[in-house]
Order: sequence, then C-alpha cells, then structure tokens
Amino acid sequence: MILEGMNGGSRVWQFAANRALIEEEEMQLRTELQAFVAQWQAHGKDLTASADVFHAGIVLVAIDEHVELPSGCSIDKIFRLLQQWGAANNVDFFNRLIITVPFCNSCKVFDQEQAKLAINAGNLNGNHLVVDAMIQTLNEIRSNWYIPFSQSWMGKKMNP
Repeated sequence: MILEGMNGGSRVWQFAANRALIEEEEMQLRTELQAFVAQWQAHGKDLTASADVFHAGIVLVAIDEHVELPSGCSIDKIFRLLQQWGAANNVDFFNRLIITVPFCNSCKVFDQEQAKLAINAGNLNGNHLVVDAMIQTLNEIRSNWYIPFSQSWMGKKMNP
C-alpha cells in the first residue's frame, strides 16, 4: 500500500521530476525525505507525515491534517528541501507542464512537445496510463492515481 500506515484522508503533495532518477539518486532522496518527515514540525508540534519516491521520479508527501495542521512555514520547508536537492542533482520537481507515464520501477516524462512527437510516432496514445497530478488525498492516490492520458490535463488539451 502506498505510504502504509498513513490515514487515507491525509493531504498529499505530488512532485514529479522532469526526468527519471537513477537508483542511487532515488535511494538518497528517499533517505533525506524520511529523515525530514521524522522531525517535521509546525509551531513546535510534530506532524504526522510520510514521504517516499515512486516510479523513480514522483515524490509523494502526505500529512494527516486530522492530527495536526501544517503551517505555511512547515510546508515551505519540504518545498525548499526538494528545490535544494533538485539543484544539487539537476532535477526539477516544480515543472507543472509535464506528464508522467509510470512503469514498474521507472517513468517516462513528457512535456507537451515531447508528447506530440510520441503520439505521432505511435509511442503514446489516449489509453496510456499517466499519473493524475491533480489528486489531493492519499485515498485518491491509492484508488485513482493513474488515469488514461486522454483524461489528463495534457491529453484533453491535445485530444490524441
């Protein structure tokens, strides 16, 4: 189960890398994320949180807001961690104009131009499953994280 032990109603932030991470990067980032959430606080109170890397490029961060609400400053800290890690490893987690096609232990990332080329080459179509970047709760991740490309924001725009 994704982020096992976390309440399904937990709020989720997704950060998609602009490229697949190699195994060493994924392990390093996972270790840093887990150390971060273990000490994550808002106004001196521990947050019930979890984070992990999926498909070698998607970071999920969940906070159980029923236990303790995060503050703006505490949320900024996870963004800073990913910005700094990304800068050090030449990875952008903040490009919202990409789509991620998951594979077992990896992913393929497309911007709109790359998606057009893949569609024209027959390597991407409306039925390919992609990560739904609009999901906001852990229950949604666990049950509906993957949608057909045609139902994604990019697919609707391109009409493959």
